[in-house]
Amino acid sequence: MSWTEALVIYSLVLSGCLVGGVGIGVSMGFVGVLGISLASGMSMWPTLASVIWNSTTDFELTAIPLFILMGELILQCGIASRFYSG
Repeated sequence: MSWTEALVIYSLVLSGCLVGGVGIGVSMGFVGVLGISLASGMSMWPTLASVIWNSTTDFELTAIPLFILMGELILQCGIASRFYSG
């Protein structure tokens, strides 16, 4: 399969998922798994599981949701308006 055919397939699947109401992250993940499956068959699925597990359990990535949580708490408690007025 040439890269242009693969690009057309991935674009159609991604746009179909997005039009169908699937979330952006899930749609992109589905297209990624589809691309790995088309490129190398089912032999890469155990490696894919290992990559997903190792990237989601990375300790450094815990700072991102905690930073968002901190910002949301500051906003909801009203401290943010006092920061700006100070």
